[in-house]
Amino acid sequence: MKTKQGLVGTKYSIGVYDRITSDSWKYRNMVLPLLTLPERSVFVISTISSLGFGAYDRYRNKEHQANGDLNSFVEKSAHETAERQRDHYDYWYRILDEKGREKLYRNILLYDAYKFGTDHTEGKATEVANFDNPNPAMKHFFGPVGNKVGHNGHGAYATGDAVYYMGYRMLDKDGAITYTHEMTHDSDQDIYLGGYGRRSGLGPEFFAKGLLQAPDQPSDATITINSILKHKTSDSTEGQRLQVLDPTTRFNDAADLQNYVHNMFDVVYMLEYLEGQSIVKQLDAYQKMTALRKIENKYVKDPADGNDVYATNVVKNLTEDEAKKLTSFDSLIDNNILSAREYKAGTYERNGYFTIKLFAPIFSALSSEKGTPGDLMGRRIAYELLAAKGFKDGMVPYISNQYEEDAKQQGQTINLYGKERGLVTDELVLKKVFDGKYKTWAEFKTAMYQERVDQFGNLKQVTFKDPTKRWPSYGTKTINNVDELQKLMDEAVLQDATGTRWSNYNPEIDSAVHKLKRAIFKAYLAQTNDFRSSIFENKK
Repeated sequence: MKTKQGLVGTKYSIGVYDRITSDSWKYRNMVLPLLTLPERSVFVISTISSLGFGAYDRYRNKEHQANGDLNSFVEKSAHETAERQRDHYDYWYRILDEKGREKLYRNILLYDAYKFGTDHTEGKATEVANFDNPNPAMKHFFGPVGNKVGHNGHGAYATGDAVYYMGYRMLDKDGAITYTHEMTHDSDQDIYLGGYGRRSGLGPEFFAKGLLQAPDQPSDATITINSILKHKTSDSTEGQRLQVLDPTTRFNDAADLQNYVHNMFDVVYMLEYLEGQSIVKQLDAYQKMTALRKIENKYVKDPADGNDVYATNVVKNLTEDEAKKLTSFDSLIDNNILSAREYKAGTYERNGYFTIKLFAPIFSALSSEKGTPGDLMGRRIAYELLAAKGFKDGMVPYISNQYEEDAKQQGQTINLYGKERGLVTDELVLKKVFDGKYKTWAEFKTAMYQERVDQFGNLKQVTFKDPTKRWPSYGTKTINNVDELQKLMDEAVLQDATGTRWSNYNPEIDSAVHKLKRAIFKAYLAQTNDFRSSIFENKK
């Protein structure tokens, strides 16, 4: 890739001058203002997929003053941001096929908001400047270029060919996470999804937050992939880190990505199975009603295209009769059960900002009997397919319209804005991805749990920080087999079931199960070097 980037005058070049003078660049009037800037007031960041512009004074405040370290602070931050953006698209370059890689060479415009601080500004500048503003960045560059930016109250927004930072700033660390979010909106249909487009009924936010966007923090207890931030074991946050340490060394190709997610799910499925067993064998019906909920689909006519085949997930509390049916682990799958710990009762609207929790099980394999899955189940199953079949052969067919023609040939169609289109159903995806191996999604889910249960005898010993010890104690525990871990889980589940649940309940503080699972996961993450190997012996 580096060789291509040095090809001056081609689409592969990441030289700023090459980019802004190319035939495909929309704002060719940038050349003269950029070349004649009288002072350091504008920074530019170029990667294979984006070209970013911002003002130094976006970062000016009491802490970073014009006559102080403003210039050095901005330039250091710009270099760090350039490296992060580069690393993010190195990640995508490595996991996409050749066709997808070629499409990464493009010019997505990035603009930092026109919000300029002074030496007296507290924190971030918030006042929006217009083209008449005397600020040197506006006077000598943004004004002459004339690209009007619609400022709003969002953190950032994407338009398909551009990304505009609003509340977030391009050069901040959270601006890097924002980059992965907004660039997903500008990349998913034609690039990440193999050119097949989003699966009908799945909104743009489905693909970003909780799916292809990087996690907000290394400590996020969510099923997500860190594709942009390099962490260090010497970081103050290392003790809480649950995400990949360094994506540039962990993911060399798509096989590495599947390896990571599959080995991560070895831990996830194992801990979910043990928790599920503890619940069904120990808790009475009323305790199960507190610990668990169920997930269902409802279908509402889409306000845009008029179809009613896109599922909306609804999480409901259990009745006593429903709780009494939960007598085996398989009954948790068959009755579409999930944890009440982090999934509140209510409607999870389509196109929402949801994440799938690492330590709160979704035992259910609820599929859409009509067409497209809901936002919770869709994200969870997408990652389970990535673990089982990989990105291109598992996740992409499920979240894209890859099988649209197959659906059409089978007579499964919908009308989209006056045009007949194939409707990709969950049933069709299951049949195609697994070549008819599983009759139902529940059968697939049961098999995934069983794959791990069959390996329980090979579980590697692990030593972890004992979550029952109060800070600042650093006591540890060692488990040598699954039976020992099951005993600890039994104790934690009973403790949660018999303890007081406050109105401001927080699993990180109040749940013995959550804390046990976090400690085990963290220990295996470290022991396997970010899941480069399995937690089971004799398994890669």
